[in-house]
Amino acid sequence: MNIFYSCLPFISFINDAFGINEKKEEGQITEDEEDQDQGPFYSKISEDEDMISELPDEILCHILSFGTTKFAVKTSILSKRWRYIWVSVPVLQFNQQEFSRIENFINFVSCVLQYYEASDVERFSLAWNQGFDEQMATTWLDYAARRNIRELTLDIQPAKEFTLPVSLLHCSSF
Repeated sequence: MNIFYSCLPFISFINDAFGINEKKEEGQITEDEEDQDQGPFYSKISEDEDMISELPDEILCHILSFGTTKFAVKTSILSKRWRYIWVSVPVLQFNQQEFSRIENFINFVSCVLQYYEASDVERFSLAWNQGFDEQMATTWLDYAARRNIRELTLDIQPAKEFTLPVSLLHCSSF
């Protein structure tokens, strides 16, 4: 999929934020003026131009925080500019169902946490419904607690009763 076409909804969102789309609907902008008044993030662009990469890291991280962490990591292949953006996304969302094998899921989460650089985690979400490993989940939740997690979402189905780690109770952000 061409990145240009996947960014069109975002460009439309920006245009809405600056009132450009409303002005066009009300006839306040003619076709000639439209090219000159599209807001700061819009221009007539070719498929070769990449306007979204021009955004500051903070905005890119905010955009990536709406998807899963697997999606954020996948963006690292887009260009050198995107290679390490995912390590600063303040939201960690892991879903075991995105992986065909439990081992791949465990390795992925463990690697992400090893390279993650954000000092605080706004939201940590863990969905793990098959092959639940209590020891790994406890390790990951301890990690989140050390990163001052603000919001925790768990969708887990352990084989037996699972006790949350004590470190969550001592987390300064709760």
